[in-house]
Amino acid sequence: MVDALLGSVYEDQKRNFVFDFKDSGKQQRLTVSVPIPLEISPKEFVQRLISHHNLPCYLEPELTKALDQFNTSSSTDLLDTVAQTALEQMNYSQGISDCVSSWANAFTQEHASYSLVNDKNKETVFSVMYKSLTHTSALETLLQLENTYALAMDDAVTKMENAIKAMEEKHERELTESINNLGVVTSDQDVNDLAARHCEDKQMLVTYWSSELSQLQELQKREYREWVTNVHEDMVRATTDPSSPVESFTFGKYRRPSGPDEFSSSEHEFRLEESFTILLGAQKKTTHNLRLICGNILDLCRHKTRPGGSVLSQPHRIQTALSLYSETLSGVILLAEDRLNTSSGILSGEIFITHHSNLAEVQVVFHLVADDSVKSTSISTRNPVIVGLRHALHTAEMTVSWCMKRVELMLKCVKGFMMECTTWSGAESLNLQFMVPKGISEDMFQSFSNVLSGIFRVSTPLDLTSAVNR
Repeated sequence: MVDALLGSVYEDQKRNFVFDFKDSGKQQRLTVSVPIPLEISPKEFVQRLISHHNLPCYLEPELTKALDQFNTSSSTDLLDTVAQTALEQMNYSQGISDCVSSWANAFTQEHASYSLVNDKNKETVFSVMYKSLTHTSALETLLQLENTYALAMDDAVTKMENAIKAMEEKHERELTESINNLGVVTSDQDVNDLAARHCEDKQMLVTYWSSELSQLQELQKREYREWVTNVHEDMVRATTDPSSPVESFTFGKYRRPSGPDEFSSSEHEFRLEESFTILLGAQKKTTHNLRLICGNILDLCRHKTRPGGSVLSQPHRIQTALSLYSETLSGVILLAEDRLNTSSGILSGEIFITHHSNLAEVQVVFHLVADDSVKSTSISTRNPVIVGLRHALHTAEMTVSWCMKRVELMLKCVKGFMMECTTWSGAESLNLQFMVPKGISEDMFQSFSNVLSGIFRVSTPLDLTSAVNR
């Protein structure tokens, strides 16, 4: 009942905006009906008013300021009216105690900051233990264990791919031989039966390896949780009881002494990259950090530590671990083939999200489904992939002019999306990285850099040196 009433109060709210000004020595008055709250920026609405009413262009700053103040005060009055209406309706529909109880339950059950300690589930308890270990000497051991699990999973995936490839090659030889002997040794029915048996065999093999990977994943997850829990309990026990044996939380069996070439730069491949600090916003500006990188986007997901090497030579892994259970997660947008539509119903431009705790530099992956429209010679801002926040640069059929047009379109769209986010998420700084295909020339990379700095307003450093010392 309250929701229905609030909806009726909020619908079709318009108020008359009155603006007095002088034009050609005469006092003029503009009166227009303005929707409250404004769904567009006051600056854009003013531009429409000037164009529709043929107003002098010099009125724009003063008119924009007056409209902004009118929208703010009118929106506040509307919210006060809605709140008062809701309180009055609540007195008729339900008791105050019931309303307070329902809101209290909603906060304690849905918001981590208001949840009671006794109500926290196992995931919350584990996150607290994990974060406490990341700020101790156990961090290296923690990351080394994760790296070991990642290598084991990579090995299992490689074995699966090799087994499937070997079976496909065997099936191809058998099918070719059967077709070549068609009418002599085999018949059409024999070829059909062989093809059906090949499909069954491959399906069974894929099912077997999927089960193996799932079991390995569950085993690693269980062992990892037990290890974190045991080490955390030992450290707490050692902190509260100094007389407890130190061996109970020693990590020696997992650790490896640092070698002379442990932090050698041979592990790190040179790549082109450039960073920018930009300002966004018309009146209240916010600062954001951008980075243009030339490389393989999957490198953000891969572990780069060699077997037996130290994870401390990869400082980004430390940063990923420290921010894992926080509100500042790192994400990456990957293009996914639109063939997913056949099995899941996901269409081009739609996104499905996966969460990860054991990738190199990201914790959230946004899989953006894309079709062949991104390969066309022209692409508009209404393309489903652009609407899905990103479009891809494909290595096939690419020219310099084609790349520059795509880069300019994509950066302009991202800038618009960032300004949209700023309006409702507050003045929070963002760190964005733009990845271009590995192997492009330095000239093209510099061209991309120039386009980026031209579209975004790059922050200019102040020169504080005196004129005498210049």
